[in-house]
Amino acid sequence: TTTTLTEYEYNGAYYAYLSSSKVYSTSYTFNTDTSITIGTGNAYFFKVEPLRWTNHNGTYLCEKIIGSRRFAASGVSLWENSEVRTWLNEVFYIESGISLIKKNTTTIPNNTTAGEKASYPGTATEDYMWLPSYQECNTWFSDNISRQNNCSDLAKATYTRWNISYSSCHYWTRSAYSASDVYYVGANGYFSPGTSTYTYPSVRPAFAL
Repeated sequence: TTTTLTEYEYNGAYYAYLSSSKVYSTSYTFNTDTSITIGTGNAYFFKVEPLRWTNHNGTYLCEKIIGSRRFAASGVSLWENSEVRTWLNEVFYIESGISLIKKNTTTIPNNTTAGEKASYPGTATEDYMWLPSYQECNTWFSDNISRQNNCSDLAKATYTRWNISYSSCHYWTRSAYSASDVYYVGANGYFSPGTSTYTYPSVRPAFAL
């Protein structure tokens, strides 16, 4: 989702001001205080924290998802034609500051999914940033528990779908399942195919240096 925030400095720290929150469920609570629920239409300040990345054999994967976004328009499931690819490489790449340290693109293969099978292959792309593939998520994480991923309080307050039972979110891979479906990692850590127009899976970006 697209959210406009205003940034303020206070006592040497930066805070993002959200003028009107929107939550997927009124049962969502803050990570920092689970006794307080996040309401819809409320104004909040969120402390700006740096993105943290985990190195997986030279590919840096964001430790937390950054918010929900549909993968592509109806009938589009290949990474090379996806909306989220365009957004990551033309918007988030700049806004996140990754453009300051990564100047060249990386060749990204898009022809493997489960068990290295090309069930619905695409073509290799040249990208600054990308989503992890099915196979990478299957290799980097030893089980479904380690594939689960939480989100920030800001993400919850900007309509990111968060599973209360698992304290986790769904997030996209870049691997196509069919002409209209894309694999995503569910809140339970298992892989599922989903229509590319779904708006509840989140984005968990990656890049390499």
